[in-house]
Amino acid sequence: MIVVDSSALIAILLNEDGALDYMRILMTSAVGLSAFTWFEARTELWRSRDPSLVEDLDTLFD
Repeated sequence: MIVVDSSALIAILLNEDGALDYMRILMTSAVGLSAFTWFEARTELWRSRDPSLVEDLDTLFD
């Protein structure tokens, strides 16, 4: 299993155009993210004041 550092995840989500596609690839490749990492990422996205990113992150875990 690949471990994704939460700070790297946040940087990807905030700075890369294809971040959500990248995350979908990771998730469908049987790479798990811990709930804590998800919470950290969601918190940072919320702080970025872009609610659409938070909503998109939430859809990954539906």
